[in-house]
Amino acid sequence: MLIEEETNSHLTHILRFLKS
Repeated sequence: MLIEEETNSHLTHILRFLKS
């Protein structure tokens, strides 16, 4: 679960970076 949550955080960060 920890890894999944961390991955989700990374994906969110990448999506925000791409949207910027």
